[in-house]
Amino acid sequence: MSAVLSTNPVHIAAALVGVSSAIQELRADVELASRVSSPVLIAGEHGVGKERLARVVHRASIRSNAPLAVIRCAELPEAVLERRLFGDAKRIGILRRIEVGTVVLMEIGALSPRLQDRLLDFLAAAAGDRPSAGSGGRPGVRLISTTTCPFVGNGSPVTANERLYYLLNTMYLAVPPLRDRADDIEPLLEYFTTYYARRHGVRPRRPSHECMAGLFRHDWPGNVRQLQAVAALLAVRGDTVSAYELVESTAHQPARRSGPLLM
Repeated sequence: MSAVLSTNPVHIAAALVGVSSAIQELRADVELASRVSSPVLIAGEHGVGKERLARVVHRASIRSNAPLAVIRCAELPEAVLERRLFGDAKRIGILRRIEVGTVVLMEIGALSPRLQDRLLDFLAAAAGDRPSAGSGGRPGVRLISTTTCPFVGNGSPVTANERLYYLLNTMYLAVPPLRDRADDIEPLLEYFTTYYARRHGVRPRRPSHECMAGLFRHDWPGNVRQLQAVAALLAVRGDTVSAYELVESTAHQPARRSGPLLM
């Protein structure tokens, strides 16, 4: 293998904060995904932390020192996305350029059927060209895809190309919504408030018991992303703010793509 590949620099349990049985199962699945090079499909609602989970898988793998590219398929015009992935006469596409690294395709279902066919052709060709195990050759790019569509056993809700879907779904990581793992609310809130307190140079504040009870009753439509926004507001507003004020102030905030690396 290339010298760029190295062993695990990330402690998965620390990167995926929570105490629920769901998060414990997810840690075990991520541990397995980090030890192999198979494609990974990460599914979950908006805001559960799919991109962060993909980054954890990459950073915990032997590819951690290799490049990581995140492509947001739903945000790019088809022509731009095609050039970025596959290249053109002037430049090499990201799928070939980063060699032993990882490419994360956010919202894989947003790829047009034509680009899905191109991706399938690329993966089939790469598999045919890949050296056999133990030959010392490069392992090739690893794909991690994400989707907000739930997995169903009958047909493919994720891609128009069924062959591509089953190829990308070699390893499946399902991230449950925050409302289904209430045990994780308190440790996540503590983690985020500590992070933002340090960032702003203030003393970490805990919500009042009444406020915390209100947060437990909330159904968190924005999932962990909304909880992170609540923690950021709590760090600024202090411990006198109510749960209602916190969740209402963050209900319509735009998506955040920055912050600490965790679920």
